[in-house]
Amino acid sequence: MKISEIAINNYRAFYNEKGEELSKYRIKLGTAKNLLIYGENGSGKSSLFKGLKDFFISAVDPKRRLIRNVFSDALESEEEPFVEVTFNRIGEENSIFRFSHDPHQTNTNQEFLRTVMMSKSFMTYRDLMRIHFFDDPEVNLFGFLFELEGLLTELPNPVSSRPETNLKMGDLLKNVRSKPDEINIHDFTNGVNQILADVTKSLNCLLRYFDDSMTVSFSSLTEGDVE
Repeated sequence: MKISEIAINNYRAFYNEKGEELSKYRIKLGTAKNLLIYGENGSGKSSLFKGLKDFFISAVDPKRRLIRNVFSDALESEEEPFVEVTFNRIGEENSIFRFSHDPHQTNTNQEFLRTVMMSKSFMTYRDLMRIHFFDDPEVNLFGFLFELEGLLTELPNPVSSRPETNLKMGDLLKNVRSKPDEINIHDFTNGVNQILADVTKSLNCLLRYFDDSMTVSFSSLTEGDVE
């Protein structure tokens, strides 16, 4: 399944007059495999990026609210602001999903959209700078991976020992910090190490494709590190 069309209406930088809601800002990809967006500052590149990111986040966070274009409030339009994505699978009808300013028009509660969001495919240069610039003079992969909006926060804990720790890693970390009992800390630590072991295996398989001499490894997290 691939994205075949993207439509945006009165979201952030994308302002549509009445009657243009379904046509003005629409990208048709057809059978293309990749899309390169470029343009001057203020042309809407970031709004498109954030629109797609918000679209997928809405699949895991039903409280997510769409940020409408500030000038669209005065419009007397029957179409609420939205980000709409069409998916195509060969031999099947297109599937159209919409993240709308009106929650009743949002239909992103789909398992495959949640799976995409778990992969945390959206990354900006600011995300990378969190590793070693913004927050800490030392290299800090933990925050990049598991802190707020980290790459791996949506992954479920793979080694929970009780229902209370059978959570997404980001939620479990919040519990560790607000209720740092022994089991929370133990399960979070083991979950992190299991995830990093799986990531290491996958990354090294990919790296071998480019260069047999390249490998990556992570130091194990200890319960003392979490405390």
